[in-house]
Amino acid sequence: MQNDAFAAVLDAARAGRADALGTLMQDATGLAWRALLRFRTLSEAQREDLAHDVVLRLLERGLHQFDGGTALEWRAYVRRMAVNGAISLMRRGDWELTVFWDLEVAADDDPGQQAVEREAMRMLADCVSVLPVLDQEIFWMRTRELPYNEMVERLGVPQGTIASKYNRARDKVTHCLEEVGLV
Repeated sequence: MQNDAFAAVLDAARAGRADALGTLMQDATGLAWRALLRFRTLSEAQREDLAHDVVLRLLERGLHQFDGGTALEWRAYVRRMAVNGAISLMRRGDWELTVFWDLEVAADDDPGQQAVEREAMRMLADCVSVLPVLDQEIFWMRTRELPYNEMVERLGVPQGTIASKYNRARDKVTHCLEEVGLV
């Protein structure tokens, strides 16, 4: 969509025209879906849910919060919403909980101990979040003890690359945890 045409569609959608709104939301769904393809460990159902979440957020408030005026800015805005949604899903999903399974099982009714464990989980997630997305996926998959052959199949990356990326990611995360005093 050219910028002139995009501006007209955007204005019409903000004015409540159903055809323009449908055009923008259809475009947003495709943009979000394509952005989510880089998160190879997400299932198709998770990608679909996240793409729908992007559209719902746009309908609720995002369309009016979008302060750009060009098709390029729109694409970047929608992609960023999708990527942020995927990262949030990874942070709050079973990824971290699996890593800290022993901590969670060991938790007792002591609120102080529970707070310490929650803070440890948050610090780990923060350390992992600075890694590139593929490295994060590899880190969490290996932490969950996913076999290399399954990782190769899911990610489409050679086993040697996965192994070296995991070792570098593990070293970076360990260094980060040492810096914050967790290790």
